[in-house]
Amino acid sequence: LTVSAARGFPQPDELIASRGGSLGNDPWGNPIRYERLNHRTARIISNGPDRKPHTRWDMGYIITAIEPTRAADPSWSDRLRPAETWLERRKSELGLNQPQAPGTTAEPVETKAFIGGQTKLHGTQYFRFFSWLMLGTAVCFVPYALLYRPKTWLQE
Repeated sequence: LTVSAARGFPQPDELIASRGGSLGNDPWGNPIRYERLNHRTARIISNGPDRKPHTRWDMGYIITAIEPTRAADPSWSDRLRPAETWLERRKSELGLNQPQAPGTTAEPVETKAFIGGQTKLHGTQYFRFFSWLMLGTAVCFVPYALLYRPKTWLQE
C-alpha cells in the first residue's frame, strides 16, 4: 500500500486491481475490505469471526498518512534562542540520542487498530443525517421563538 503525496491513498478499485483482484483473506476466510475515508485516511477491515460487516466483531486498522513537516521560516527571534535546548544537550550528555541507522526512514503512515463496526454512517450519509437533524431542529425552534414571551423575575 503506497501513499502518493499528491493523491494520498489509492481508490479501492485501483488498489484491488493492482493486487490481482483481491486483498487476501483474514484468519476466518473472509475477504479483507479496504475503504478510503479521505485522501489521507484509509481503513483495512476484517469482518471477524461472525462473517458479517458492521458488527461489534469487525476489526482492522485505520491508516493515516502523515504530512511531511516543512521547516519553519526563520524569524528575528531565532537569534535569541540557543542552538540546542537544555533537554537535547542533556540527552546527548547521557548518550540517549540514538542516531537512526543509515538507509532507514520513519514510516510515512500512522496505524491505529480498532475493534467494532466503527460508524454506521459513511460518506454523504453522515452529512445528510446531520443536515436533516438541523433542519428538524430549526422547524421546531421557529414556532417556539415566535410564541416565546420573556418574563422578568425580580428578587428582593
